[in-house]
Amino acid sequence: MQSLLHPRVDKFYRTFVEVRSRSDVQDVLVEIEDLVDERSWPFSDTVFVLTPMEADTLRKLVAKLKPDEVGQFPSDSTPNAVLRECLRNQRHSRR
Repeated sequence: MQSLLHPRVDKFYRTFVEVRSRSDVQDVLVEIEDLVDERSWPFSDTVFVLTPMEADTLRKLVAKLKPDEVGQFPSDSTPNAVLRECLRNQRHSRR
């Protein structure tokens, strides 16, 4: 379970900018969740790092963020379908 004293947003930003700047990282995508109710803010509990690097390497890079888990997403899961669509859109926008 994640501590109530989680890192600040700016620490997340700096960490993922650093990860994204690596030559072995294609992109860093943040999954934004819907609002729980009309008084709440959108939130994220999932970040996708598109990379061939091993999970242990990525785990070390993001350790200061205290993630609950770091690992490869199963290829047959719905988020990967979303990621494939993001990648396809990204390739088209670069043309």
